Amino acid sequence: MLLLFVLAMICLDQGKDATAGALLGAGLFRPQLAVPLVLLFAVRRWRVLVGFMPVALALGGLSVALVGWRGPFDYVHFVLHLEGTDSRAFGPGAVPNLRGLVSQVPG
Repeated sequence: MLLLFVLAMICLDQGKDATAGALLGAGLFRPQLAVPLVLLFAVRRWRVLVGFMPVALALGGLSVALVGWRGPFDYVHFVLHLEGTDSRAFGPGAVPNLRGLVSQVPG
């Protein structure tokens, strides 16, 4: 991910906005990092989206081809169901992130 970010920054410095967007699109295996960065760059350089969108659509199409049309809906259903079960393996107290930290704060 860091390599993709560094290469995207180099491309942005050289004025290759679409290439930088494509590199950031390749980082969609971690969308929580790639999407906010793309949005930040797209505010000033809209051409980043010209490179990002085709890669994002291709990866989304590949994902749907692998898991089927019901796959994304089944995943959302799984996550929503998991939130309601208070499972100890996946609950907020078991995950090392900000949500887990906040759930452990008293009050």
